Amino acid sequence: MATENNGRGVLLIGHSQGTFMLRKLMRETFDRDATLRRQLVGAFLMGGNVETARGSTTGGDFQNIPLCTERGQFGCIVAYSTNTLVPPLSTFGNADVDLWSQHWGLPSGPGFQVACTDPAKLSEDDRPVGVTVPSAPFAFGIISILLNYTTAPEALPTSESTWTTSRGRVVGSCIDAGGYNQYHLQFVVPQPINEVPLLDSHLIDMNAGLDRLVSIADQQTAAWQSAG
Repeated sequence: MATENNGRGVLLIGHSQGTFMLRKLMRETFDRDATLRRQLVGAFLMGGNVETARGSTTGGDFQNIPLCTERGQFGCIVAYSTNTLVPPLSTFGNADVDLWSQHWGLPSGPGFQVACTDPAKLSEDDRPVGVTVPSAPFAFGIISILLNYTTAPEALPTSESTWTTSRGRVVGSCIDAGGYNQYHLQFVVPQPINEVPLLDSHLIDMNAGLDRLVSIADQQTAAWQSAG
């Protein structure tokens, strides 16, 4: 940013561990620096327990960077974790038992709530969406194992295109149930999805409705450019 950016706008995108790293980075830099905030087009902090003060779009992680609440809003944060079942116990969605944030030295506890920003509202597109994944197989490792478990007994979708979207379709909404504030996915065109214990449908947080997230980023970029 100091030597190569030349004032261009930036989009920050993270998931899981990447989100915890970005929460810490943004908290220590962008949130404290008005010049950097003016360059922030948006931040997609998925599957990583972004926290705000209860009933607020700020507080918690950030004092000056709010959650996104409407279409085309820029300089704000899109954040949620997904589930297909209301979890009896999860490591995502509940500030009171957020061991991940405690590990990273980030806000957590009864005074906070985990963010859930509805991508259907932010994109103004509530059509059912699929799960989009790269067509090329993932390199063998923990991610490929968990993804294959998530869609078992079916294999991950593939095609001759670079990306492939599943046959299943979901709609979603932010729900707060049992202290867990998450984006709940409901299948309107069925497809097997297996939740990982304590992680819910974490493996498809970004993949479910990926095109819609791209649309939100496009809208933010256009609005940021117009404002400049």
